[in-house]
Parts: sequence; structure tokens; C-alpha cells
Amino acid sequence: MLKYLKLLTITIFLSGAIADISYVTSINSKDFQKILSIADQDTLIVVAIDNNLILPKAKMFNFMGSPYKNFIIDLIKQAPSKPYLYKPITTWFNDRQIMLVENSWPEFLNKLKSTRSRIFGLSKIDPSIYEILKDPEDKEYRELKSLGIQFTDQVTGKHLIDLASNQGRHGLFYQGIIFAGPFSISKILTEFLRVTTLMPRKIIYVDSNLNNIKQLEYHLRTFDLTFLGINYLAISQYNYLPNKEIVELQQKTLITENKWLEDDEAEAVLRKNK
Repeated sequence: MLKYLKLLTITIFLSGAIADISYVTSINSKDFQKILSIADQDTLIVVAIDNNLILPKAKMFNFMGSPYKNFIIDLIKQAPSKPYLYKPITTWFNDRQIMLVENSWPEFLNKLKSTRSRIFGLSKIDPSIYEILKDPEDKEYRELKSLGIQFTDQVTGKHLIDLASNQGRHGLFYQGIIFAGPFSISKILTEFLRVTTLMPRKIIYVDSNLNNIKQLEYHLRTFDLTFLGINYLAISQYNYLPNKEIVELQQKTLITENKWLEDDEAEAVLRKNK
């Protein structure tokens, strides 16, 4: 049976249902920092990566209300009928820059490691990406490492574990990151517990998507553990609209020239051409 921890401004679950919904807007807040006093060697901490730890630097993608934020996803959907799009999609993934949602994440994760907790990232890569990119798992691992983000990199002495498969697509554990593949977050995390035989007394899950937290809470009800779901909304600080001229130049250059321009590069081109 699930037990529940109460922490101010954090999503709270009681009696198998959500009794209160709050939020944390920064890992530097006192409420978020209280995790350090809760975590111990019997705690498993999972942090969703996209829009929590990292996001693309380009404003067309990192503003939550941007009408352009699904540009690459739309290209991926069109690629099967427009094969010429595969090359610019690959170029974008290889060349685009990422940044931390909050610069203090590496320091905070290191503090969590001192509690002897197991800390993992969770990545929900669009399954279509696997048709386009080679080894997207290793690329994401190396990108995070370059920003100072490193998780508990092995379980039961293994750096790579096949967690589940469906029609040739896999959910994996790789170098501290749980890759959901074609599976839902709740499915892959319960499979992770089953395959690794880990038996934590507490699970702390951090995600900007409240629905993911609710679904995971539901699927963990059969486990004898304490669950804490944190609705982390630091990404809300990125509330600026992208410049339409810059976005249009970035999109055109990527598709027609197979070249990705970051915001400052696109802005410099526009100034030069005026």
C-alpha cells in the first residue's frame, strides 16, 4: 500500500487519490531543498529530463506558449512522406544547443548523492526519433554530462539494461537514464523496478507534467512504499515570445540549407541583410 509524504508546495497524494495540488517553481526554494532531509539510502529519485533539467536554447522551443515549439516534431511526422526532411532533422538534433532549466541542478544532484539515494533521469524520446538517429541514448547521456548532470550510472553492476520491448522498440536503462522508448512513463518505471528488483522504501518523482505524476502514483499503489510527486514548474520562467523573423529564418535555413542557426546566429544574419 502506498504511503504519502507531505511537503509544502509539492503535489500531495492521500488515500490513493490527489488531495492537494501545489507546485515548486525552483530547486532553490526551501520546500524543494527539504528533499535533502527526506532522501536516504532507501530512496529512489527520478527526474524527468525534458523541460525539467534541460531544454533547447532556441526560444522557439523553450517558451511553453510558443506556436513554433512543435516544429521538429511536425517535421518528424512529415518525414515518411517527405524523405528529404530526414537530413535536416538529423542536423538539428546533432547541432542544436541545450541549456539547464536552472543552473544549480548539478550542485543539487551532487548534494542528493551525498544522501546515498539512487538518482536517475527519465527521458521520453519520441519513438520516431529511433528511425532517424543512431544511438540517441548515448547522445543524450553525453549532452547531460557536458552540462555537469550525472546520475547513478549503474544498477546491479550494469550500465545498460533492456527493460521492455514492443515491436522492436525498447525501453532501456543506460548510464543512469531510464529511456521510456514506446512506453508510458508509469509503465517504464514499474518495469524498471521489476527488472532491476530494486525495492526502495521511498520514491521521489520530479516532473513538470502533472498527468505523469498522477499516472505514476496510480501504478505504484500496489507497491509497499512511500511516494512523493513533485510538480516542478521552473520552466514557467521562460515566458518570452520568440521573434517571428528569427524563427522563420531558422526554419528556412534548416530545411533548404541543412544548417541550424541558434538565435544569436540568426539575429546576426538578419542584421547583416538589412
